[in-house]
Amino acid sequence: MIKQLLFRAWDSPTLTTWSSLVARLGSMLFLLPLVLRHFSTAEVAVWLLFATVASLQLIGDVGFSQTFTRAISNIRGGARVSELGRISVQKNDSAALAMSSNELLRVLSTIRPVYRLLAGVSFGLLLLLSFAVRKPIGYLPNQQDAWLAWIVVIIATTTSVWGNTYLAYLMGMERVAKLRRWETLFALLGIGSASVIVINGGGLLALILTQQIWVIIAVLRNRWLSCQDTAFIESAHLAKDSEVIQIIWPAAWKSGVGVLMSFGLIQSSGFIYAMLASGAQLATYLLGLRIIQVISQLSQAPFYSKIPTLSRLCAQGKVSELLAIAKRGMFFAHLTYLSGFLLAGLLSEPLLQLIHSQTPFPETQMWGLLGLAFFIERIGAMHLQLYSTTNHVIWHIANGLTGVVMLTAGYFLFQKIGVMGFPLAMAISYFAVYCTISCWHSYRIFNLKFIDFDGKISIPPFLMVTLFYSLLKFSINI
Repeated sequence: MIKQLLFRAWDSPTLTTWSSLVARLGSMLFLLPLVLRHFSTAEVAVWLLFATVASLQLIGDVGFSQTFTRAISNIRGGARVSELGRISVQKNDSAALAMSSNELLRVLSTIRPVYRLLAGVSFGLLLLLSFAVRKPIGYLPNQQDAWLAWIVVIIATTTSVWGNTYLAYLMGMERVAKLRRWETLFALLGIGSASVIVINGGGLLALILTQQIWVIIAVLRNRWLSCQDTAFIESAHLAKDSEVIQIIWPAAWKSGVGVLMSFGLIQSSGFIYAMLASGAQLATYLLGLRIIQVISQLSQAPFYSKIPTLSRLCAQGKVSELLAIAKRGMFFAHLTYLSGFLLAGLLSEPLLQLIHSQTPFPETQMWGLLGLAFFIERIGAMHLQLYSTTNHVIWHIANGLTGVVMLTAGYFLFQKIGVMGFPLAMAISYFAVYCTISCWHSYRIFNLKFIDFDGKISIPPFLMVTLFYSLLKFSINI
């Protein structure tokens, strides 16, 4: 029995994704306390800012990674290249369910040249971003090392964008568990080596160099995993397919704009605040933002690990099976997020005091607004992903309108209430625009009802955690 459970865990996309996320985000669990204890407030701010920049490789991807992943999954479900523009949820033709090797090669031949171009564009954009990090670096006594560290971040982030070639392939082929197991191992090695650097008195440059080397090694690892498949090797010798580009480009750029207007805007708030606030205020805000993002990323595993499977099921027309998997994944995603928010809110401040951190945890009101904003975002994001299995991508609309509202509200609210205006603007825009648009499309295409779907998987855990957190905070204040 135990042996069977271990084998199930070993091959579970959700559990291996969790292990990978915990390991990759272990900088918050293990490395961050060391950095907070050994680095000055100004160094912490720069280190967190560089970590934010490294995460912006999602934007450099311009939406192609998820688009190629869905395309490969759709092909494996029996779809043809000509059908990738829009998958019908009514399709249920058993004769069309066999995967065509030729169609798969057409998609694979297009991945490499696309990501070479994206890597070049990302490199140029990161160079321009150097102006945004100039002020925080100016607070450091050793600015030369900080600029060298920034160059390392640029090189590693550009390499990571290029490496999405292999990530998209492995995800589309549903090699999720295998990929995540390797990620877990390499992430643990990376955290261990970085921790040794900090404990032994290494500075900002040594820490950044150690972390980013492992980013480059991870790309080489994914290349090795991909090249174990004959089809992937064969596709390297083929010319790019112009029809594939024409069909997937609309979904890719719409996804890219969507990521830019959501994730990019959230991250940019740190850069905007970096130009307006002191080092201590910036460090506190970035700390809270980083912690809630870690919790949000951890909560994605139960649902996002199933996206390749959901895309394949959509191409096969197995809607009832698709919705059952999606509903279960969303429920456990919400439960994970809310549990993480609760624990972080209760334990972060005592833990920071225990390690004598120079950077304080955000106050209760700030933390509550960040938690609410990201929970609403999670609901909308998963419904948007569910709807996107049809390859009809509306990310640019949902996130674009959300971004306009967020920027407008953020500008006026910052004038009135300061930094609290950023998370409040996020919550307002996510609720009024993002979640509304995403849920409407998802409910319409899959014929869902609120009382049977989100009424059961989103609202109950939210009310329970909110009540529990409020009672605990009230009792502590008494």
